[in-house]
Amino acid sequence: MNQEPIAIIGLSCRFSKAENIESFQELVKNGVDAITNSSRNSNHSSSSIWGGFLENIDQFAADFFKISPPEAAMIDPQHRLLLEIAWEALEDAGQVPQNLAGSRTGVFVGIASNDYSRLISDQGIEHLNVTTGNQRGMTANRISYFFDFRGISLSVDTACSSALVAVDRACHSLWTGESTLALAGGVNLILVENGTERFENAGLIAADNRCKVFDARADGYVRSEGVGMVVLKSLAQAQADRDHVYAIIKGNAVNNNGRSNNLTAPNLQAQVELLQQAYQNAGVDPATICYIETHATGTPIGDALELKAIGKVLGKQRSADNPCRVGSIKTNIGHTEAASGMAGLIKVILSLRHRQLFPTLHFQQPNPAVDFEKLGLRVQQTLEPLVQTEQPLRMGVSAFGFGGTNAHVVLEEAPLPLPIHPIAAPFHLFTLSAQTDTALQTLVKRYLVWLSQNPDIDLGNLCYSANVGRSHFQYGLFTIASSLKELQENLENFLQSSTTSKVLTQKASKRQRQIDTLSIIQDITTITQPHEISSLVESNALLWHQILTKLGNLWLENNNIDWNLIYSADYYQLISLPSYPFERQSCWFQSTVNVSIPSEIRNLSPQQPQDNTPVIDSEDLITGTFIPPRNDLEQQLTAIWEQVLNVKPIGVKDNFFDLGGNSSVTVSLIAKIETILGKKLPITALFELMTIADLAHYLENEDISNNPPIKEANNTPPSDPNIPKYQLSEEQERSLLAITVGRQGERPHPYSFMVKIHSRDNFKKPFFYCANSYQEALPLANCLEYPFFLLESGYAVFGSDNAYAIKALAARHLEDILKVQPHGSYSIGGYSYGTLVAYEISQQLQARGKTVDLLVIFDRPGTHFLYLLYQEWQKQLFRCRWIVSYLQKSNTRTRLQYLREKGLKILCRMGLKQTPFESPSLEEREKESDLESISSPCPYQFAPYDARVALFCAEERKTPLWLFSRNGWGKEILPKLEIFKVPGNHHTMIQFPHVRVLAKQLNTCLGIELGRGH
Repeated sequence: MNQEPIAIIGLSCRFSKAENIESFQELVKNGVDAITNSSRNSNHSSSSIWGGFLENIDQFAADFFKISPPEAAMIDPQHRLLLEIAWEALEDAGQVPQNLAGSRTGVFVGIASNDYSRLISDQGIEHLNVTTGNQRGMTANRISYFFDFRGISLSVDTACSSALVAVDRACHSLWTGESTLALAGGVNLILVENGTERFENAGLIAADNRCKVFDARADGYVRSEGVGMVVLKSLAQAQADRDHVYAIIKGNAVNNNGRSNNLTAPNLQAQVELLQQAYQNAGVDPATICYIETHATGTPIGDALELKAIGKVLGKQRSADNPCRVGSIKTNIGHTEAASGMAGLIKVILSLRHRQLFPTLHFQQPNPAVDFEKLGLRVQQTLEPLVQTEQPLRMGVSAFGFGGTNAHVVLEEAPLPLPIHPIAAPFHLFTLSAQTDTALQTLVKRYLVWLSQNPDIDLGNLCYSANVGRSHFQYGLFTIASSLKELQENLENFLQSSTTSKVLTQKASKRQRQIDTLSIIQDITTITQPHEISSLVESNALLWHQILTKLGNLWLENNNIDWNLIYSADYYQLISLPSYPFERQSCWFQSTVNVSIPSEIRNLSPQQPQDNTPVIDSEDLITGTFIPPRNDLEQQLTAIWEQVLNVKPIGVKDNFFDLGGNSSVTVSLIAKIETILGKKLPITALFELMTIADLAHYLENEDISNNPPIKEANNTPPSDPNIPKYQLSEEQERSLLAITVGRQGERPHPYSFMVKIHSRDNFKKPFFYCANSYQEALPLANCLEYPFFLLESGYAVFGSDNAYAIKALAARHLEDILKVQPHGSYSIGGYSYGTLVAYEISQQLQARGKTVDLLVIFDRPGTHFLYLLYQEWQKQLFRCRWIVSYLQKSNTRTRLQYLREKGLKILCRMGLKQTPFESPSLEEREKESDLESISSPCPYQFAPYDARVALFCAEERKTPLWLFSRNGWGKEILPKLEIFKVPGNHHTMIQFPHVRVLAKQLNTCLGIELGRGH
């Protein structure tokens, strides 16, 4: 296993008296004691208990996370806290959540309590959301579900070591390639009093409610609450992505005490072995460690044993002036139990980042059982700067579970970032957005405070991070500034008056649109290539301001801007910015029985599911285009869906699961359809037919009287006299079969021209790809995240753009496509000649009432003839003899007419007028008139196509391949055309390594169309 360093690129936390990373840093830096007394968990309103408590634990941004208030009231507030913390950590890392949807991002969460479930059970509340909202195993899964992460999702319960074990599991997931990005965190809330009473009775709670670690007065700890999360990525990848790196994890280890004095007692030898293994895994000499954040809680025996283990491994051969420093965050905030490892980890990360050792509180007289000098240790009692040395700073963090599971992580300060080469940009574009106008105002205020605290920040890095590292919401603003001072003035003026001319703001549609950013820039300038933009920035300030203004206005309208065109990785560095201001509301269960309720919780605003819950606006759940019912059946189904889901209005293309549907709602919905419509559906129906349109089509066209499984239903398309019929000739059939015979992979039937290369993710819709050979498909298939089916394009048989043959082959492919995917929307692609077949398949699918999400064209100028002609032009400068010869071989009269239609007058000027075909024979004229016969060589004609099309072009040509008319690949025929450039030439663009770039772009295109839940 390759244990390369792991980069920590994002942080977020909430602890007592620390609502975020910045306030937590101030807390540890200034030695703040965050323990307070509270009546929250006391059964008597007149009494109070001590601890480290979070404020407003009933509050949650339910609307932001698209959870109804009734459901949110049934969810453990620990789960809710983690959702918000996960969002903040990703923001801090500059990772846009929408861009991570469908990725192998792992989630690892330490959690060991479920007090909220006990409180709800005491009230006699019975609801499925109580189960899904309070199971510890659902904690990480809820995060993965919301963000649509496809990596491992794991909740860890090893008691007080849970969070650090979660970090260990996350690192291993990255090292094995199981995850490409990982979130690791921990959480702890104390909601019932009797848990603390049991610890008091066991003598574990300090009499003065303080953790006096390593001190002779140590007599136990004080319980506290907290939540924290880090975002992890391999260091090499983080550096390549220009991520902001706080520190790196060099190695870690986890073990167990095994059989010791008793189940909950520490084991000195196990702790020694843990440290030895951790530093061996890290490849780090323990003598180079300057500080250890201990697990120490303030118990005299446990702390003494831990220090002895540290001394045995890290204290050897240290001089008196170079001891290993030790401390514990628990002296500041108390023991956060399952989250304690995360609190210690974040403290060490901040210590490395700022090169400071933070003070340990409440240490007066050393524990007499510990000889610090002999062990080579010293308690860190003051704030101490760490001088720069040739050797990087290294520290360690420990966490032990009372069941015996121990964890240790070895950290090192972040390496210097890769050098950047900033350009002298006269202006920078700054964008901000939020879900509501109020949140936007609050976000502006946060930035103004942050700017006042960071006067030396680079304006370019600030704007780069704000633009590329943040999600885009409905309410947005942008401003253009030449300095930090001007940016501050513009934002201050905005707060005073939102109509200022220096800051433009707008409420946009929730549905984002894709635009060709380069074309927008080219409309304003004379540049032809992206690399020319940087020189324009430095040479023409006025024009650069005009470009930024145009892009800012398009961004305000919720167009997806390709910021990479103006932010080269060589010019800017991601930095940490203020987090999103959640607008929270109280979400707490309502008491249904007469029992004693803790005094603070008694005053919380209650919420509980009720039959008269207000109807949810569907626009708050989904952002797709609304399509109303088109017939009586769709109208009836819409009424049923709106009643069962309690959402209005619902369009016929809206996804069942995006509307809040789940497995339990499925049962109710199917039962309602059976009662009202008399139609019996399989229980799995809505997991395959996820829209009203799909369900209505199935009910109209399938025989469901015997309730057959959907995937075994008759997939033959309904006969429609208005749909033309096409059929390959027997010779063409035999020729194609001869090519495909023996090709590896599964087929729908023995005579199929379709082969399944893989079904890597059966929960995603397949991608159907028309190409000439298995070798042209395999590299792309290996890189694409979607089930992949190769369709023989027929090039080896037809060799030209024969219209009838292309239509017949497309019809043949369509039969197989509908066997593989009977319902839903489709994604079709074609390479080179195969683009014509793919285009025709898309047209025939739409003629049958099907939806094509995306048509992908890979590097084709229009027709095979023009492509070869262009290649020959480069080789032989359009030798007229070759042109005439080629026209003779391919029915010249038709080709000549075709060229004239396309207006290629240059060919005529170069000798084409002297061809011997100006006066065709009677036989040739009769042959030309039979345009619909199977043997007709009539070129394929492109009908208008209004769905989304992505055109991928090879970059390695001095003259664009699109010199000739695109024969349909233009805005007049394809109004929703998007163009992407891929490294390599026509042949190498679909092979390694260039295919990786192509596949990455294509995965994004498919993800945008298919969305979550497919």
